[in-house]
Amino acid sequence: MSIDALLSAAPYFGITASRAASTIAEVEQAVATWRTVGTGLGLSDADLEAHADAFEHDARAAAQHLAK
Repeated sequence: MSIDALLSAAPYFGITASRAASTIAEVEQAVATWRTVGTGLGLSDADLEAHADAFEHDARAAAQHLAK
């Protein structure tokens, strides 16, 4: 699901656009350090690469824009 779709659907769940954008930005800030956290937990480079698609994708660029 795209960031735009998430923002568009928010009112159906009683969430304001501002709150939805804030939540997306908060999640982006938490996800931004996933490689550092993974390395700190002892994950190998191969383990990190195996999980990269879950954290590094086109929707992150839109989320990063909201986090600024």
